[in-house]
Formats: sequence, C-alpha cells, structure tokens
Amino acid sequence: MKKYLIFYILLILFLFYTNGFYTYFESVFYREEIIEDFGEFSVSQYPYNYDSVFLVTVDDISYYTDPYKLQSFLEYLKEKNVRPTLFVIPYHAGEKFTDNTHIVEILKEYDVEVAQHGYTHTEKEFKSRSYEEQIEMIKKGREILEKDFTIYGFRSPGFYHNFETSRALKDLGFSYESEMSIFDNFYVHYLPQIPHTRNRRVFMTHSLDPNIDVPKNAWSPQMKDFVDWWTFRKELIVNYKVEGNELYIFLSDYKEGLRITLKKDYRVHIIYEKELEYEREGNTIIL
Repeated sequence: MKKYLIFYILLILFLFYTNGFYTYFESVFYREEIIEDFGEFSVSQYPYNYDSVFLVTVDDISYYTDPYKLQSFLEYLKEKNVRPTLFVIPYHAGEKFTDNTHIVEILKEYDVEVAQHGYTHTEKEFKSRSYEEQIEMIKKGREILEKDFTIYGFRSPGFYHNFETSRALKDLGFSYESEMSIFDNFYVHYLPQIPHTRNRRVFMTHSLDPNIDVPKNAWSPQMKDFVDWWTFRKELIVNYKVEGNELYIFLSDYKEGLRITLKKDYRVHIIYEKELEYEREGNTIIL
C-alpha cells in the first residue's frame, strides 16, 4: 500500500511539473457522457458488434526509423485488423521526415494515419513555450509532414505540454490531441483529448516489435476515425415513441455501423431526415 501511495504522489507532482494538470483535472468533470440505455432499447458506444476500443499508437517515428522493421510491424497489425496511428517527429537530428521516401512509401502503402509528435523532439520543447512560440513550432512541423500526409492529431514529446498547447492546436485546426492521463476518459479541452492511460484503451509503444496482444472483439481504428465516431456518439440525440408493436426511433445524426439492441420484439422504424434502412438479426439492428 505504501509503495502505491508514493507512486501516486510522484505522479501528481509530475502532472503539476508538466503544467498539464488541467488535462487531468477536467477529465474528472467532462467524462464521455455517452447514453446507451433508452428503456426500450440500447444504442452501442462502438460501431458494428465491437464491445470495446483498443487504439494502437507508435511514438518517435522519424527519418531514422528502420523501414524494414516498420513494414514488418505494419504487416503484423494488418493481419490483426488493427489500423495504427503513428506519431511522427517532423524534423529530427537535422533531417526532415518526408525526405525519407522509403518510409513515406511504406506508410502510404498501408494507409497509415500520421500524427504529429512535436517538432524536433528536443527535451521539454513545449513545456515553457508561449502560445505564439508553440503556434510557430507546430506550424513548421506540420508543414513538413503535410508534404505527403494530412495531419489531424498531435502528441507532445514526453507529454510535456502547458496550458497553451491545446489552444494553439485548436486554433491551427487540429482534430484531436493525445497526451497522458491518470483517468481513462475521453473528453474535450479546446479539442477532443484521447489520452494514453494505464488502463490501455490507448496503447502506446516506441517499439516496432510485433508482439501486441489485441483484445478480442475490440475495435482498432485510426485515431482520427475514432475521434469522428466518439464525437458523433457523444453528441447524438435519440428520441423515440411506441405505438403498439411499432417502435419509432428518431436520431439527430447517424453513422454507418451504429448498433441498436431491442429489449422487445418490436417492428422498428429508424428516422433521420427519412426512414433509414438497416440490417437486423434477432433483436440486434445495425445501420
């Protein structure tokens, strides 16, 4: 018990030191808040028949990454039906990432999502920077990567960010940020936060060894795809009415793969602007 207490004290001190404690504080209050149970039916958090999410991310990919190890790693994940997100250092040890055309070709071949991992990956490069300095650094890094890729996400090297990092990313049009958190919550602070946690819904590795144990029946999309889905589910408004054996479900939005599980054997009408088609097996409906 004593060693765990020491661990948590040290962890809290680390969070204050990185100037990112707001990230962990806010996640207590801005939880997922995704409603699943509507009395007569439930609506799944995740698409199709997946019952959990497992996001695979790799840090510190750079100009110097071994392309053969990278290709072997991506082939392994492809066999596991995992679509990873690689956090790439734009300018590392004097070399621009996109100048390594061999790695660029491999990432395009496997349709990998490339996200930005700082600028040069120097120690604590964002920790003490002003908003204006961070804007300039992030822009320089993204310009390098966007020579070949569309960039949606960002993760600070070593998780060293400060109060201005998320604001800068939002103002630059990023879709999400992925840092470390002691809470296993997805939430919004300026923009969606998809944290790496000890509970490992977001798996982070620096290694390209193909030894990742993927949970059964877990959805493993790229981060941008997950953020789009999570935002949709968080904002989805569901209303319904029952008329005899007819169940009418009204959606404020919809995405392919949304799963609805009935608690009774209703004849179902799902309406978003018009009545939607769906597949049904027993009391399970998938749009």
